[in-house]
Amino acid sequence: MTFNAVYDPTLVPDTLRLDVPPSGVGQEVAVAITRDGQAFMFGAESYAYGTFGNPKWKLERKQYDVDVVASSSGLRAVGRFRLDNRDADYATFRIVPR
Repeated sequence: MTFNAVYDPTLVPDTLRLDVPPSGVGQEVAVAITRDGQAFMFGAESYAYGTFGNPKWKLERKQYDVDVVASSSGLRAVGRFRLDNRDADYATFRIVPR
């Protein structure tokens, strides 16, 4: 069986938004991905690349401050995180609250 996927950017209406249904559980949001020993920011456009690694979004070896913003009906919440990409061992690649 062969699977072939083709990225169609017209199917991604707004790459900066994610609709999240209300609940007390929360929602996971992908902000970065590791591929082939490298790390990249992650977004809807990442699907256009075979390994989801947009070369323009490559992350250097350092720490990053990441703000995740959720807004709805005039309400706004910001989650502040730290992404650690300093170590060549990607087992330590993680995002934690700051």
